[in-house]
Formats: sequence, structure tokens, C-alpha cells
Amino acid sequence: MRRKLILIFVDVILIVLAYLGSFVLRFEFKGTLDYIHFIKTSLPIIIVVTIPVFIRTGMYRAVWRYASVDCLVISIKAITISTLVSVVLVYFLQTYRMPRSIFIIYWFLFMVGAGGIRFSTRIYRHYYTANKKNGRRVLIYGAGAAGQMVAKEMRGERSLGFTPVCFVDDDPAKAGMRLHGLPIYSG
Repeated sequence: MRRKLILIFVDVILIVLAYLGSFVLRFEFKGTLDYIHFIKTSLPIIIVVTIPVFIRTGMYRAVWRYASVDCLVISIKAITISTLVSVVLVYFLQTYRMPRSIFIIYWFLFMVGAGGIRFSTRIYRHYYTANKKNGRRVLIYGAGAAGQMVAKEMRGERSLGFTPVCFVDDDPAKAGMRLHGLPIYSG
């Protein structure tokens, strides 16, 4: 629960920064103050829409240190849905008109921010454990699906006591390629 509340707090900060950043980028640091009333009235709408959408789509249930393509798809879906619903509500509830490009820029900035925060855990873990050369150095026979899963597991679980250093595969077409940053040799 504590982790979820921290992520919600971080997301609210990211929403504010992305929204303000979209105005600053759109108006090139000029004219942003002209929209301050609009920002003050529309920002709460965006926050109130985004957090429930994130909860509903599972953004706070994912285990981000094992982030995968599925997590990326969930992120894109949640941010896109929340942005579209926010656009509709803001334009429906406001009489004040603003450029639609604001929400396109906001979507991009929020995607980078929210995705970056979540995937940074995975990236840090990957590079931190990949550069730690603890355990017995091993080569993995087979650079297919099973071999890549073995390498991923060895890198992710340091307690196993193995450090993969390369793959050996009987397919000469794979020789010289890399998988998970490890070289593949022909065997």
C-alpha cells in the first residue's frame, strides 16, 4: 500500500510537470502566464481522471523491476486513455479554448516521465547486476528461447551464484551476434 501511495504521489508530480511543461514548450516560454487560469482549472481535472485510470489499468499493480513489453503496453494504454478522457472533459467543462497541441505535448512528456520512472528500476537493476561479476562464470549452450531465459534468470537472481559470459549455439547464422549483451559463438 505504501509503495502504491508513493507511486500515486510521484504520478501527480509528473502530471503537473508534464502539463506545465507542455505550455512552456508550446508557447516557447512566452505567453504561458496568459493561460494560468486555464491551467489552474484544468489541472485538477487531469489529476482526478488520470489516477483512477492508472488504478483501473493496473499501473500500480505491475512489478516494475521486471518490466516487460506488456508493462510498456499497459503504460501506453493508461496514459493514452487518461489523456483522451481529460481532453474531452477539459474541452466540455471549459469555455476557454486553447491549442490542442498542448495535450499532444503533455501526452509525450507524461509518457516519458511516467515510463522513465517505472522502467528506471528495471534498467538500474539490469545494469547493476550485469556489471557485478559475482559467482561462477558460465557459458550457456543454446541461444534460443530457453537459453535467453536461462541468461535472464542468472542475471536477475544473483543468489544462484552464476554469471553468464557467452552463448554457444549450433546455428552458424547466430555466430557473432549478441543476446542480452552477451556474445554468441558457433559451436
